[in-house]
Amino acid sequence: MAVCDKCGKETGWLPFNCKYCKNNFCSDCRLPENHNCQGLKNGNIFENLVQKPQLKKTESIKLLTPHNKKHKKSGNYKKEKISENKKDSDIPIEKLTYFYKMKSLSKTIDSKIKRWVFMMHRNRYIDVHNILITFFWLVLLLFSSSIIYSNLEKLNEITIVFLRVGSLLYLLTTFYVVKTGMRLIKHFKYIFRYQGNWVKYSIMILFFLLILNAYGTKETFFDPLLEKYNDIDFELLTPFNLTAIFDGASSTQYSLFNAEKMDLYQDPKERKLFYFFDNKRQYINLTVYGGLNDYLKSLPREISYTYTPPTDKDFILRDLNNEKQRIFLESFIRQIKEKTSKNNNRARIAISLVQNIPYDFDGLNTGIINGKYPYEVIYTNKGVCSEKSELLVYILKDLGYGTVIFRFDVENH
Repeated sequence: MAVCDKCGKETGWLPFNCKYCKNNFCSDCRLPENHNCQGLKNGNIFENLVQKPQLKKTESIKLLTPHNKKHKKSGNYKKEKISENKKDSDIPIEKLTYFYKMKSLSKTIDSKIKRWVFMMHRNRYIDVHNILITFFWLVLLLFSSSIIYSNLEKLNEITIVFLRVGSLLYLLTTFYVVKTGMRLIKHFKYIFRYQGNWVKYSIMILFFLLILNAYGTKETFFDPLLEKYNDIDFELLTPFNLTAIFDGASSTQYSLFNAEKMDLYQDPKERKLFYFFDNKRQYINLTVYGGLNDYLKSLPREISYTYTPPTDKDFILRDLNNEKQRIFLESFIRQIKEKTSKNNNRARIAISLVQNIPYDFDGLNTGIINGKYPYEVIYTNKGVCSEKSELLVYILKDLGYGTVIFRFDVENH
């Protein structure tokens, strides 16, 4: 029976044989480090693994570059010559560690930047067919809306009960234009979301620069938009025929007048009020009534008060807010609005109408100026400056403008 060469203990029939020193050992001494294996001293590689030298920070490492390294380039193999200086160069371990740390950090930062710049949605899907159909419907609706708006006045002549066909069609097409536009914007929003970050931020920067450019040139960009907005006749876009409703309300009011108020329709006559527009002399036909003129003429010109005396503003508001006068002047204002759809042109017509009313020299020469109501100025077709100014204020207010009357005490004007 075999015994252990280290401790002399019997090993049984199957001893442990060391492959380095070729001796037999028991289970306790079988490892090379337990029996002080002599085979490790013969330069075996296991000795280097077990007794690995520890480098100090002050020591250095030699970078060994293999000689005759072959590189494959364009199908030819060449031997790379390495200089002895590079081969034997010594790099301190502190510098080597710092170098590799910085290199790893730079690679990490570079990979993160590339990933962020070119990052896109993985499961992106763009429905090009649906986008093209939506864009086609949007163009078709815009074209139809422009045709309806250009012929809006003629189409509004067709009414169903009190609904204007032209305004109703225009509002319907505008609603579907907005709805289709929002759907197209939603498609573009998804396309924008699925783009890379560099595309997103490029578009955002470009949009910001366009806003700055538009703000810098607001006189040429925003002012035309404001002018177009001011030229919009919102009354023309109203789908309800307000004039028909007002006419019906007016006829109801007329039926409620007593016998004395019914005399307002006495002595009707036609009055032509001339004005200049587009370098042409034109006129508006208006039926005026002597009964209403006599009624307004008979009204007292003074205002009774208890504590606070009335001002010029009180007298002007009294002349402008007479209800019976307003009923009879509705058709006059309506005819001015029907001449053009632009508010600025309506104001020009109103100013020209008042300017072409003759000045009341008889009242000025005789000194009898009682202060006419606006309707009286139209009926008599003459008036002084203050009376004509009140008429112009009345017209401009009904056209939607804010008005101011200036009074010059020194000139008494």
